[in-house]
Amino acid sequence: MLKSPSRNEIEIRRYELLLEDILATAEKLPPFPDIIWKVMPLIQRMAPVSEIEAVIRYDQAITARVLALSQSAFYGRRYGITTLRDAIIVLGGQTLLQVVMTACAARYFQARISGYDAREGRLWQHSVATALMAEMLAKHRKQRRSLTIFTAALLHDIGKTVLDLYFKIHVHATVSEISE
Repeated sequence: MLKSPSRNEIEIRRYELLLEDILATAEKLPPFPDIIWKVMPLIQRMAPVSEIEAVIRYDQAITARVLALSQSAFYGRRYGITTLRDAIIVLGGQTLLQVVMTACAARYFQARISGYDAREGRLWQHSVATALMAEMLAKHRKQRRSLTIFTAALLHDIGKTVLDLYFKIHVHATVSEISE
């Protein structure tokens, strides 16, 4: 005779199915733009600036961010940076990679996330602030992997965007079923 599952077993199975569903939703998030996967190995192997520039120059948003940061008071240049090449040199590899990574991650965090009491763009501000603080702490503690720490901190709330997408899909499906 078959034993019927206990309440606990049923509950565990429900959570397993829910987790599978949420993980399937994560697959629906758009991938990071190709530029990050092109720039990262170039910087890691210390490629010539001309190679890095050749990849970045076709992305207007990232080019603008690189130029803007290189012209900021933080870098205290006596002359204006007017070319992408000069901006790349001023920033250096790690900062350049952080700019590209941050620009690529922006698409996930700038919209308002349902279910979280925050204005549009607030999650993005939080993610960038967390990444910068984590990097500062890593450097203060003389951690060699500060870029990895920066990236982990930048993306630490990516699950919120997955859950937001999950709820949007399932709420829409539920409302459609009820309407029919």
